[in-house]
Amino acid sequence: MPALAKRSIEETGIIKQEYLRSKGVEDVRQRVATLEQLGRPCAIAQAKAALVEGFSRSLDVSFASGQLSEAEMDLAARLCEEKYRRPEWNLKAPVHRAGKGHIA
Repeated sequence: MPALAKRSIEETGIIKQEYLRSKGVEDVRQRVATLEQLGRPCAIAQAKAALVEGFSRSLDVSFASGQLSEAEMDLAARLCEEKYRRPEWNLKAPVHRAGKGHIA
């Protein structure tokens, strides 16, 4: 699976300009903020470590470094195509939070 290039949300096509405009937003940057903009700059390694620690604590699991198996890579690629790259997955509000700050 190819590494992800650093591109803007607009360039990826995940959020279409027409959709943003329909919500009264001209630029996606009006709806998101970086950690640096929030006064909490950190290195990528620091952010990754915080995510691992948070998920580990929240889910009561431990993580091990390693490589994904071929079957795991195939499953990840299939899920990306069939589910996670689709606007209906990414833009819908969770049932328990409908209308509470999500963009759809």
